[in-house]
Amino acid sequence: MVGGPIQYASQPGTFYGPLRRDVMRAIEILRSRGFEVFSAHEAEAFGDRLSEFTAAQIAHRDFSWMRAAHAYVAILPCDEQGSLMRTDGTHIEIGWASALDIPVLLLVDRAGRQQASLLLQGLVHLADVEIVEFETDKGCDVALIAARLTEMLSLHDVPARVSGRSGA
Repeated sequence: MVGGPIQYASQPGTFYGPLRRDVMRAIEILRSRGFEVFSAHEAEAFGDRLSEFTAAQIAHRDFSWMRAAHAYVAILPCDEQGSLMRTDGTHIEIGWASALDIPVLLLVDRAGRQQASLLLQGLVHLADVEIVEFETDKGCDVALIAARLTEMLSLHDVPARVSGRSGA
């Protein structure tokens, strides 16, 4: 249920701190509220175990999780230079969710929002996508995430305790 950059947020033995914090906090609060969360960040130990998986394994696992999901949350932070962090896998997952009619909550850094592709920005006009801005250095408001997600799911007649997925 919580996706975001992995490959471009990882360097040997380290992961981009603000994103790790937000992913962990989001997973923790969603689980504490009864959501089931499938997390590539956890499965791949925030990039430390990425080399243990083949591309085929990751693609099959993530698509399987997406098909089981009731909602998808993507965190799109800015890097240390203030640029929206590259995350090809998360963008693919956003496309999958949209095509599968799964509600998407995009948490996008306020400064980076204008850097997002026009297609990503325009997705709110085609699919059940909501964009919520945050500031990478201050972190995501995880209580807001849980509240918005619960509201989105209620519009789809999905109970608040749901299966989810998390991204590459």
